[in-house]
Amino acid sequence: MSSPNQESTCSDHESPDPSFIAMDIQERIRELKADKDRRMNAVVEEAAAAFADIRARYIDYENQRHNKERHRQAEEVHSILVALERQSEIQDKIEAILKSCFETTRLLENMILVGYAGREEDLKKCTK
Repeated sequence: MSSPNQESTCSDHESPDPSFIAMDIQERIRELKADKDRRMNAVVEEAAAAFADIRARYIDYENQRHNKERHRQAEEVHSILVALERQSEIQDKIEAILKSCFETTRLLENMILVGYAGREEDLKKCTK
């Protein structure tokens, strides 16, 4: 059996109107959807920022790699140019040495010819 207080409290509370309950549920659904949309937008923005960061880091990496490759190529071209200059200097020295050898050989040849000519004259003098 219930006490008289309980009966009065039950009778004091009116049962909520189903239309108000439906409106409250619809409002709560809208709030939940809006909250979900805000969280989804935050996630999308965060993902976009992360993607932009990754893209920027990748571009930086590729630029650095490209710069290193260009630097390496420039060093190779420079070393080739240095080698070509050295080759040219060596060729000039070889040419100078060969000219000197040629001149020395020519002088020796002339001395030998003079010596032969002198011996020929001596031979002619002796045979007369």
